[in-house]
Amino acid sequence: MCAKLEVDAVEFNTGVYADLTRAATRGRIGRLREASRLASRLGLKVLAGHGLTLQNVGPVAAIPEIEE
Repeated sequence: MCAKLEVDAVEFNTGVYADLTRAATRGRIGRLREASRLASRLGLKVLAGHGLTLQNVGPVAAIPEIEE
């Protein structure tokens, strides 16, 4: 929908991910990775945030498509 509306960027809310235990984050980070790849292929700048801390930001920051 964002690409159809010709917006420049999409921001994914990582609040649910941030609230999960470390063991439970694997599936959630996979979904974020796939969504980020798709958004990037559609020409959108990819942003992510909400609830991230020094303890949980690493896997999110490792997704190459996420710019901010």
